[in-house]
Amino acid sequence: MKRFTCLFQLIWAALFVLLSAWPVQAQWPQGKSRVLIIHSYHSGLTWTDAIMNGIRDTFAASDPGIQISAEYLDSRRYPKSDLSRRIREFLLEKLNGTTPDLVMVSDNNALELVLEQRNRLFPGIPIVFCGINDFSPAMISSCPDITGVAEDLSIVETVNLALRLHPDTGEIVVIGRTTVAADRYNRDSFIAALPRVPSHLKVTFWDDLPGPELKSRLEKLESGTVLFINGLITDHSGRQMMYGETTKWISQYSKVPAYSFWEVYLGYGIVGGKLVSGYRQGRMAGQLALRILRGERADRIPVVAGLDANHYMLDYRQLERFRIPLSKVPQGTLFVHRPDSFYDRHKTLVWTTVSVVAALGALVILLSTAILHRRNAERALKVSEERMRLFFERQIVGMAIASPEMGWLQVNDRLCRMLGYSREELLRKTWTELTYPDDLAADIEQFDRLLAGAINEYTLEKRFVRRDGTIIFTDLSVGCVRNARGRVDYVLALLEDITERKEAAGEREKLQEQLIQAQKLESIGRLAGGVAHDFNNMLTAILGHVELSMRLCTPEGPIYTSLKVIEESALRSAGLVRQLLAFARRQTVAPKVLDVNDTTASMLKMLQRLMGESISLVWLPQMGLWPVRVDPSQIDQLLVNLCINARDAIPGVGRVTIETGNKVLDETYCAVHPDCVPGEYVMLAVSDDGDGIGKDALGHIFEPFFTTKEPGRGTGLGLSTFYGIVKQNNGYIHVCSEPGKGSTFRIYLPRFAGDAGEPAVESKAEPPGSRGETVLLVEDEAVILHVGQAMLEALGYRVLTADTPGKALQQMRARSGEIDLVLTDVVMPEMNGRELAERLLDIKPGLKCLFASGYTADVIARDGVLEEGVVFIQKPFSIKHLAAKVREALERE
Repeated sequence: MKRFTCLFQLIWAALFVLLSAWPVQAQWPQGKSRVLIIHSYHSGLTWTDAIMNGIRDTFAASDPGIQISAEYLDSRRYPKSDLSRRIREFLLEKLNGTTPDLVMVSDNNALELVLEQRNRLFPGIPIVFCGINDFSPAMISSCPDITGVAEDLSIVETVNLALRLHPDTGEIVVIGRTTVAADRYNRDSFIAALPRVPSHLKVTFWDDLPGPELKSRLEKLESGTVLFINGLITDHSGRQMMYGETTKWISQYSKVPAYSFWEVYLGYGIVGGKLVSGYRQGRMAGQLALRILRGERADRIPVVAGLDANHYMLDYRQLERFRIPLSKVPQGTLFVHRPDSFYDRHKTLVWTTVSVVAALGALVILLSTAILHRRNAERALKVSEERMRLFFERQIVGMAIASPEMGWLQVNDRLCRMLGYSREELLRKTWTELTYPDDLAADIEQFDRLLAGAINEYTLEKRFVRRDGTIIFTDLSVGCVRNARGRVDYVLALLEDITERKEAAGEREKLQEQLIQAQKLESIGRLAGGVAHDFNNMLTAILGHVELSMRLCTPEGPIYTSLKVIEESALRSAGLVRQLLAFARRQTVAPKVLDVNDTTASMLKMLQRLMGESISLVWLPQMGLWPVRVDPSQIDQLLVNLCINARDAIPGVGRVTIETGNKVLDETYCAVHPDCVPGEYVMLAVSDDGDGIGKDALGHIFEPFFTTKEPGRGTGLGLSTFYGIVKQNNGYIHVCSEPGKGSTFRIYLPRFAGDAGEPAVESKAEPPGSRGETVLLVEDEAVILHVGQAMLEALGYRVLTADTPGKALQQMRARSGEIDLVLTDVVMPEMNGRELAERLLDIKPGLKCLFASGYTADVIARDGVLEEGVVFIQKPFSIKHLAAKVREALERE
């Protein structure tokens, strides 16, 4: 046995060394409250498990999302051994670096550990304790932000309960230990309570008795004696027995009633008492923890007194054993092992019987009501047929007689021709079956008002579905005839076919909408162009100075973090301007002939990261895809915008599918989709199985700043940007979506019929700096001029500056031999950048030119597409981007 103990300790030591060398940190789910619970004793101990269950049940009832992590000191099984010290050291190492929102501790050892190590392990984290013996405010006076539930023994109350239930009691025998600190504290507490115990009682303490001797004494106890179990005992072999085992053993050899102060002994042989409940301690501590997690400060919540947490609890079987009447039991006492009542034993049968009887009664009522309605309907139908038979002959409009139940009782020939059905077929249907679904609710609403007597007639425009599936528009007029009691006897309907009139009006409305949309787009385009130039100039100055300042700081410095925030904010602002320009089809792009499959495949990994782990991304490319001519960055924008919208539309687990294909749109397709032109197209589709889009929202999804997302989750520019990109490339969009059935966005880009050439390969290397060249920088904004000069000089270039085109021409005439490149703004007073470049080339043929602008205004681009051979850099730009563009311009043939 000793060899086994040594081996066990060696294993623990090795495990401790291994885990100490490995950085351990608790992994907590993001966005949920995190609670760390440290127990003094081991898992499996009845007391510890009861506390844990109380905490868990309290959290589950109020906030199931709370994440719980539990640790155990195991100080009961290893109170003073070297192994206990190692467990403590291992736990401290394990907890190092954890950051819970709240720490909870049970019993004294765990509280002492946390108070001792709080500044190192849990600075500023609130603490809630429970199960603390001998509590006094001094224990936590030096520790802020802490509260909890104390543990006090209800000794006097339990003694008085025993005297109340056993009036002939003359002696109390207290069984316990002095070798364990907790039991010794319990003994001292009992002694301290003796002055409040009736003086006629004789109190005897049986401490640390071995099993055989304790058994002998128990067997000799006489009536008039009451036992109090104050701690655990050992059996004949010297093995310590646990709570229920201790109680059963004592009850086996004793004929007198036994009481205790802890719930863990209840149900195994004691009568009961006013008991300390581990479960109740855990629930009360859990309630305090919830208050703290909801915002209260722990040190403003008073510590719950131990006696307030105790409760009278009795074993019903022991009451019967000692013939104790329930009339002597205190009010509000909780019982274990109490027999169930007839209702408790047969609750399911009782409720099943009640339900069956109620269902049968309801069925009788329903059947009676149905029979009555049927008889009334038959009688009304016969009267209507007789009255209206002759009225329907040879009418020029559709006419019908309908019942209050919405069935057609009689129809004329004109209505049959309008709807394409025979008379017999129509009479077997209701008008609701042939009504176009979107018009049904309005008609039923008016029909219900007619039946209720609120109106006697109504008219509305309504669509019907013919037998061949086509839709007709009608002007519907409805009236009714009421009987002597004021109830509707029958309904008369007149229908005029206005389909041709509606189609003509629809064409006019469609043309009007297209005109309004074009005007709206043009207005936004002018607004975007006006904003882009000045706004991007300001962003260039901000980003340039920020980037230059960041080069002067170390990444670890405090100013670097602030500069990084400014940089990111400015970049997001620049992105909004680009989105506006894209929507208005005024974004400056450099189209290339490319394969959409290759471009999409290169983005799949990034798109899957955007989707997250709960959404799968399916890629279905068609081989042999036709080439298209488009800016590759715009394909990236299209995919990112569509995939983000698809992700946001999926509430949980789902799938997003990207597919490509070659499509030929013929005249038949374009007749249904008037914005399309027949031809060959490359189709790029993104589908999801999310919530879908309602019909009302579907007509507005491409409008700028329109969004169906929650506030704060979108700018409303994603799909409008997407729309602008497709239209800028002469493409078309087709959207299919229904609520609850997901959405599919299909993009059709024109096939490129020319020579594709070799695809350009984007260099990933850092662009080189200056090789001794001189740059003439022309910019009418002084701030941009200065920051541009600083950025170029930071790259090693020699820089000459001019704040007007006239000064630039003077510089070129005077120093043309030194200047290798002119970097000019596009929109300037006197002349634009294109005109200035032509004038400079007259002075120095072969001069390299680089154009910069926040908005080109069609000076160097047509409809946003750069002219061939033009090197352009979009404001705002970074030093790295500037370096690449300057080098590209210098090295271009």
